[in-house]
Amino acid sequence: MNLLGLDASISFAGYGQILQEALDPSSVSGFLAAGGFNLFLVRPGDLSDNDAADVVKEITDALAGLSARSGATQILVFCPGTVSNDTIEDAAVESLSGIANVEVIPSRTLAEHYLVSDPFDPEAERSGKIPFTEPMFAALATMLARRISLRTRPPEKVLVLDADNTLWGGIAGEDGPAALRMDGPWKTLREFALTKREGGLLLCLCSKN
Repeated sequence: MNLLGLDASISFAGYGQILQEALDPSSVSGFLAAGGFNLFLVRPGDLSDNDAADVVKEITDALAGLSARSGATQILVFCPGTVSNDTIEDAAVESLSGIANVEVIPSRTLAEHYLVSDPFDPEAERSGKIPFTEPMFAALATMLARRISLRTRPPEKVLVLDADNTLWGGIAGEDGPAALRMDGPWKTLREFALTKREGGLLLCLCSKN
């Protein structure tokens, strides 16, 4: 949060108190005003001995109720587990879709954006219910900080790009068109820019050439 220039005051609920935190009107989560964020980090397999799908439904119902009385943004994050819970996570996304101040992040989103080669720490899991390695915790924290930053900063309306070594590899005026590298990351950037243009962003070129 400091790296993103966001002045944040962070407090933690009790361990394993996700449902209670969402339901209790006197909890910290219930008192947060607009501009605040409640983060609920969940692994369905950790919730209880009951059917995980039923427990997730209880949590999504509680979050829907919390969103109605709280101006804060509720972010439900499904953390990766050793067993896939895509069906349960997709059901939660569908259940909470359409509520403006609720966002659900499936565990696969983290895996798609942050490739951590060794995410799980079995020894720490056994001894202290700490499931992840430090790189995995760093990836999770980075994703959350970026989501919060996205919701707090003004929307970007213009994308300004240089040409040489940005839209292509090499310098057009020195290397000549035939020598320019057009594939790899340069192609990815051009495709990204075109996608943004289709979404309404204005593209600008800034080059001394």
